[in-house]
Amino acid sequence: MANGHPWRALAFGGGTLVAAFVLVRRVARETLARMPQDPLDVDVGLPLRLVTEIHRANARFFFWITLVVVLLWIGSIFDAWHGARKS
Repeated sequence: MANGHPWRALAFGGGTLVAAFVLVRRVARETLARMPQDPLDVDVGLPLRLVTEIHRANARFFFWITLVVVLLWIGSIFDAWHGARKS
C-alpha cells in the first residue's frame, strides 16, 4: 500500500483474511463436534484435551494453512521491499 499498489495490498491482506477465516471455521467446527453432550461431563482438562485431539486430527490442515499464511506474508514483504528499491 505504501508503494502505491493498493490492489496488491488488497490481494495479500485479503488472502490472509481468507486463510484466517478458513482456520477459525475449521477449528470451531472441530471443537463443536468434540464437545461433550452432557453439561455435567465437563472437567478442568477439557480445553487441553480438545486442543490435543483437534491438532492430532487436523495436523496436515494446520501445516498447509500455516504455509499459505507464511508465503503470503513473505510475498508481501518481498513486494514491499522490491517496490521500495525501484522508487
